[in-house]
Formats: sequence, structure tokens, C-alpha cells
Amino acid sequence: MAVDPGFIEGFLDRLQQAVRSQDPRQVAKLCTDDVVFDDAGAERAVTGREALMELLGSIYGLAVDVKVDMIDSYISLDGLTAAARWRTSGILRDPAGQPAQMETAEFYDFRDGLISHWIFMVRDLDWLGRQWGA
Repeated sequence: MAVDPGFIEGFLDRLQQAVRSQDPRQVAKLCTDDVVFDDAGAERAVTGREALMELLGSIYGLAVDVKVDMIDSYISLDGLTAAARWRTSGILRDPAGQPAQMETAEFYDFRDGLISHWIFMVRDLDWLGRQWGA
């Protein structure tokens, strides 16, 4: 079923608020029970709300003073998929307390008004490694 621009605008606003809360449960509420979270930089996708919450909990613990801003959003021509670009910044929880930022492109498939498949891509993995001291 196609999604309309009004739904996407409202949904992405709720997603942004959930991510800003740094509460994995708030983000998971916006996903189906069997959501697939596919991080292009990871070896394999994570499946299910519980696994997504565990992953997000480990990620959210990496930085403080996190700021998340949507740069722009898109709906596919067939109206079945939405995408958004996000910019995230914060201060790393390491002894040096370095500032870090990243830009992501994220693609969302929906089922029953929730994300069923979420593809997460970092703009430049080498750039991210430099930012995060890898």
C-alpha cells in the first residue's frame, strides 16, 4: 500500500523525536515486531524489535549531547518507500570527549503504518572512522 506525503511528514517527525530521546523503546514502537534493520556497514541485518532495541542501546551509549536533524526526506515514485537524510552530532564518551558527527541516508518500507524494513547507510565509512577515532 502506498504512503502519502502527509503520513511520511508526520511519521518522520515522530521518528526524529524518538531518536532524540535516546530511548530504544520509543524508536522500536515505530517498527513492526519483525522489523529488519539493515546497517550497510554491518555484517548482517538485525531482525525484530528486541534485537533493534539492544542494538540502539549500545549505539546510544557512545555519545552524549546528541543532536539529530533531518536534512530532507523523499517518497519513492511508486509511493511504497520513503527515505530521509539525517545529520547527527554529539560528544563521544571516551577519555578525550571528542566531538563527532555523521550523516546518514535511511530508507524505510512500511507495513500497517510502521517501519518493516529500515536500511541505514553512513555517508562515508572512512569519514566516520576518522570522526570516531577508528
